[in-house]
Amino acid sequence: MNKRTWVRNILLPARIPAACHALVLIAVAAGPAAAEDSVEAIVKMRIASMETMDKAVKNISSSFDPVFPYEPQEVMAEAKKIQAEAKRIPELFPEGSMTSKSEALADIWSRKGAKKFTKNAKSLVKRVNNLVSAANRDDRDAVADEIRRINRICEGCHAKFRKN
Repeated sequence: MNKRTWVRNILLPARIPAACHALVLIAVAAGPAAAEDSVEAIVKMRIASMETMDKAVKNISSSFDPVFPYEPQEVMAEAKKIQAEAKRIPELFPEGSMTSKSEALADIWSRKGAKKFTKNAKSLVKRVNNLVSAANRDDRDAVADEIRRINRICEGCHAKFRKN
C-alpha cells in the first residue's frame, strides 16, 4: 500500500483510535518499515482491548459463583471497562491491520463482512449499555442475562471473523 492509499483509506476516515494517529503519521513520513511498526501497534492495542473485555466478562460471570460474594460496585466497574472497549472495536480494525500476531480474518474488511462486523459491534455496544444500566440498578438477573447475550455476540463474531 503506498502512502497516498494509506492516508486515504486509513487516516482520513478516522477508523483508528486517536492514540494511533501519531503512529500512522510517523509511518507515512518514514515509509514502509514504520508503517509495519504502526500496524503492529494497532494489533497490540486490539489484542489488549479484547483481553480487557474478556477478563471483565469473566470477572462479572464469577460474581454469580456462590463462592464469591456479589459486589455491585465491582460489577459496575467491570461493566464500564467492557463499555469503554466495546465502543472502540470498529476503530481497532482499520483496513490492512493484519500481522502474524493478529487472529482477525480478512473477511472483516470485505464489503459484506464489514457490514456484518459493524452490525455485531453495534449490537455489542447496545448490550453493554444495557449491562451498565442493569449493574447501576443492581439488577442481578438482568446483569446475568446481558452477560449471556454479550457472550453470544462475542462468540458469534469470533466464529465468523477470528482464526481458530
